[in-house]
Amino acid sequence: MLDEIIENFEDQRINILLGANGSGKSTFLKQIVEKFKSSLRVIYVEGGRTIQLPGRLGNMMMHDPLERIEKEIEDQNTKSLSGRLARLIGVLYKKAADADLKFLREKKLTGEAITDIPKTQLDKLFELFNDVFPEISLMIEESKDEIYAIQEDSYPINKLSDGEKQCLALLCDLLNQPSAPTLIVVDEPELNLNPKLAVKFWESIEAYLPDTRFIYATHNILFSIRDEIDKTCILSKICEPSFFNKSDLQLLPELDDFLGSLPSILAYSKVILCEGEDASKFDESFYRWILADKKIGVFAVKNCHSVIAASKSFPQLSRVLGDKIKVLGIVDGDGKNNQDSSYYRLNLDECESYLCLPEIIAHLLKKPIGQCRELVTETILKLYNELMFKIWARQIAREKTRSIALSLPRKEVAQITSREDFIDKIQSNRDSQVNWIAEYMSDESIIKVIDKIENSINELNKNGSEQNILACLKFIPGKELLNRIVPQIEVKNKENILNMLQDLEVANIPELLEIKTTILKELN
Repeated sequence: MLDEIIENFEDQRINILLGANGSGKSTFLKQIVEKFKSSLRVIYVEGGRTIQLPGRLGNMMMHDPLERIEKEIEDQNTKSLSGRLARLIGVLYKKAADADLKFLREKKLTGEAITDIPKTQLDKLFELFNDVFPEISLMIEESKDEIYAIQEDSYPINKLSDGEKQCLALLCDLLNQPSAPTLIVVDEPELNLNPKLAVKFWESIEAYLPDTRFIYATHNILFSIRDEIDKTCILSKICEPSFFNKSDLQLLPELDDFLGSLPSILAYSKVILCEGEDASKFDESFYRWILADKKIGVFAVKNCHSVIAASKSFPQLSRVLGDKIKVLGIVDGDGKNNQDSSYYRLNLDECESYLCLPEIIAHLLKKPIGQCRELVTETILKLYNELMFKIWARQIAREKTRSIALSLPRKEVAQITSREDFIDKIQSNRDSQVNWIAEYMSDESIIKVIDKIENSINELNKNGSEQNILACLKFIPGKELLNRIVPQIEVKNKENILNMLQDLEVANIPELLEIKTTILKELN
């Protein structure tokens, strides 16, 4: 496998190893370093590095000659950035001081006026760091023999943030090299940096070393699909390595949310994509509870549009990722009945709706099922009376949303011979679509939506049966309904409910069993 990776990266300048934890990225990087360290000038930056910046600089050079220190640094180039860092800054500091002293002595001997002192590598370090962090300036505090950062106040560089220390250490490493490295191998280039800053920083390094090759191992999708990348290798625990160019992943703009989960997804052969913003992972927990199978990965990819886009595009991605990974998108019911072969839509409004089933409430409250049907029925009716117009508006928007676009079939366009003919056909297309929308959104069709809701509520009012409750759970807002019931269960939040349901047999709840059966069928 190593030979295959090296062969694919051989003629490419900037390369990526992308994969989940445990997929072997770091191991491959170390093997690449070992393979080339005797024939190329290789710089290795290890993963999980902890950057400790030195205090007083002069002390580092006090006992050892410069040649010996530089040899120590050279030996550490293929081992550890952390192992060579303290010496690196000391060497830059000494060389800068020696250069300044030499310049001043020469001016004194010749009697020339002292002009601006020439820039040293230490000066370049300060400039490059300021390019990355414009709000921070670096300077030598001569009296204390230390480098200080200046922002609103001044402070020693060992007080910089972890991300700032990373950048300073890496810049120092590159500026101290006697010649440009042939190959730079970096594990976790995004370590302690936000994604945008990681991209900005390493792109500046790549531009500074235009003849150097780079191999990165990362989890960061944004870093992996930037324009500068020539080749990416996806490592998975279950598939052979896949090699592709950036364009293979950027299939659709809507895939951004899905791609952010990709490294974690690669650890599984079966994957569910569900809804869920960063602040809430309830849907993930809900499906993990139903499936009770740690071999199935469950990942939230924002909203229903993101889930549907990722599900529909995954067949295209499978040519890159391999066909051993099965993916199923699941979206909330949202009061709709339509199903699509590329994803699965819940029958009820949303995940929270299922926790409002009388059987679930009976298990939580340890009360008779009949009493819990009454509780759920009463809560639904109260919520409906409070939110009736909101529920109507929401359901009408769900059922009566359609898009139209002025367009002509290719065959018709090919037969057009004049401007007048074109205008006539495009107007005809417009009129037919407008008529269709007018009929689709007629007064009668809108009233039918309201009547359907009211009929379900009236039936529930007459008879709080399981069937009538289920009919209402298709359009009653699941989150708000569950929030009304939660206080009666005496739990802090809905997430705690799932913990209380760990001993409930899903097979005994038909609505939950249907979800589980469908998921397993689609993934198998």
